[in-house]
Amino acid sequence: GGGPGQMPHCAPTYAAVLALCIIYGAGAERTTKAREEEGNNADVDVDLPLSARAALRLLRSKREDLLTWYLTLRAPLPKLDGSGIETTMTGFRMHHDGEIDVRAAYTALAVTNLLDLTPCKDLTE
Repeated sequence: GGGPGQMPHCAPTYAAVLALCIIYGAGAERTTKAREEEGNNADVDVDLPLSARAALRLLRSKREDLLTWYLTLRAPLPKLDGSGIETTMTGFRMHHDGEIDVRAAYTALAVTNLLDLTPCKDLTE
C-alpha cells in the first residue's frame, strides 16, 4: 500500500490484494463457464481475459515481497501464561512504527492465505 512518498500500510495492501483477487476470480469464472458450455476442460489461465491475466501476474509477482514485508511488521508482545511467568506472543503493526492491533494480524494472515503463502507459520511464531 501507499503511493510515492507514502509508507506501506496493511489496510490499503489488503484492499488492493482483494481487488486483484476479485478481478482474477471474475475472469476465471467467466472463462470456466464458457469452457464448460463448450465441453472443453483445458487450462483456464490460457484463455483468461486480459484484466484477469494482468491481475494474476501482478499477484504472483508480489507474493514473496509481501511475505517479507509482513514478517517485518511482527511485534513481540508480553503475555502472562497464568503461572506468573512472562512469555511472548506475536502481534502485528499496521505499518512500521504504527499501532499494533487485531486489524494488522487479520490483514496479514488474510493476504498470505489468499496468496497461498504457506509459511503462515513464520508469521505466527
